[in-house]
Amino acid sequence: MRIELVTIGDELLHGKTINTNAATIGRRLVDAGFELAAQATVPDEPASLEAFLKEVLERAGVVITSGGLGPTVDDNTRDVLARLFGKKRFRTDKRVLAHLERRYRRKPWKPVLDQARVPVGTTVILNTVGTAPGLIFEAKGKAAIALPGPPRELVPMLDRVVAFLKNISSGTGAFASTTLRTAGIRESLLDAQLKKIFPDVPGLSYGLAADPYLVDIRLFARRRTEQAAERAIAKAEKILRTHFAHDIYAVGNTALEQVVGEMLLERKRTVALAESCTGGLLGRLITEVPGSSAYFRGGVVAYSNDWKQLFLDVPTAMLDEHGAVSRDVALAMAANVRRTGRADYGVAITGVAGPAGGTKEKPVGLVYIAVEGPDGADCWEYNIPGERDMVRTLSARAALNHLRLALLNVSPTTDKTASD
Repeated sequence: MRIELVTIGDELLHGKTINTNAATIGRRLVDAGFELAAQATVPDEPASLEAFLKEVLERAGVVITSGGLGPTVDDNTRDVLARLFGKKRFRTDKRVLAHLERRYRRKPWKPVLDQARVPVGTTVILNTVGTAPGLIFEAKGKAAIALPGPPRELVPMLDRVVAFLKNISSGTGAFASTTLRTAGIRESLLDAQLKKIFPDVPGLSYGLAADPYLVDIRLFARRRTEQAAERAIAKAEKILRTHFAHDIYAVGNTALEQVVGEMLLERKRTVALAESCTGGLLGRLITEVPGSSAYFRGGVVAYSNDWKQLFLDVPTAMLDEHGAVSRDVALAMAANVRRTGRADYGVAITGVAGPAGGTKEKPVGLVYIAVEGPDGADCWEYNIPGERDMVRTLSARAALNHLRLALLNVSPTTDKTASD
């Protein structure tokens, strides 16, 4: 079953509104065992919208739309889909009408009231947050699911969307899926190894979603029954864990900082930070997790050499001999912030984020990350390509991952810890 997504609105095309619905819907469908075959954004203008949706419906079994269902003049999705599906008659949906009257505490003005008019023969998804209902059109083996544009209105409707998709695909077998989250392994290396691990396995496929330093492995299985599909996913996950035991940090959508926080809590350990080029970004990641005060002692952002000396006790002679961006300084920062912060672990980052400040010996992107804990200290050198934001983001995530590995008392494989 081919599913395509069409997001509708001039504001999306003009960049005035960020299209978060595409990512939200894509993730929700994948989690339910479905995949979007394509995604596009089109304007509100009725003729253009109708022509595009007609083209999509010729190749796809299901089209999902978001946007164009409100009470304003540029909301044309309902009427366009009604024409495409041959729905000439409309009715007033009593549930939608009652919802609108409760919401406005009086009879709504005509454009709002018009949202209770739905094409005869469509399935209505009540909008519990806003006003415009979702609509499901079906005819001749094709379906269109029209959803409102505002994310807070769309998201609650996705359970109904998934239920509908499972119902119409029940004769084509069952799906199962999962996501394995990895850190510190390049996407290209991961993909090359996965191709060797899963050579033409019937009904099993995978996809990769990469972010700086992090790569998600999405596993999909199609079998005759849901139980068989889930068994296939479990078997695949077991195989992957034998190959990428310490690279996999979570299953599902759990963030790396949450995983590390849970590990610190379970082990009753604390951490203190010394940051230079990341400017507090690592501290921000850690404190994004509610309850992080139980394990996060605090951090020092020491950008200048003076502050490295004053607040982190880095010796002047060491800075003069090796420079601020060096293995020796990173290890000293980690050791001293751990000591002064009275923490179980000290984590330090020092580097050249750019775009200026690099030299031949110490180019932009050179970063040292050090971790000191009860089992000793270590330091890792990174040469990170890309702009300033990439250097800072990857450095903070890498430091977080090195803390995770230290808590596991394992070391990363050096040929994996790089960025694509």
